[in-house]
Amino acid sequence: MQEWVAHLRAADPDSEYLDLGRLGTPDEHITTVLDSSEHYELRWQVIRAHASQTSPFEIMPPDLQRSFLATDRLRRIRPPWAGGPLERNLIGDGDSSRARTSR
Repeated sequence: MQEWVAHLRAADPDSEYLDLGRLGTPDEHITTVLDSSEHYELRWQVIRAHASQTSPFEIMPPDLQRSFLATDRLRRIRPPWAGGPLERNLIGDGDSSRARTSR
């Protein structure tokens, strides 16, 4: 989020998004990182389908767009996070070494 804010300040310093205050979840609170790259194009189609709304992704350079739309960063609340390596899969298969891998 901080990269996006820095880019937005330079590209559109009057953007209403900059009035939202601190954005994003601190890295140390992220518990789960999912690769959603297979849905990247579909996500863009859905975003662009809302022509009456301006997407914050439109002003981003392509590499930052991909970073946002091809990876989901989540914070697990229930059950409470006990720490450990980042989860890379929401549906465990009983093999915790595959369901959770470190950064």
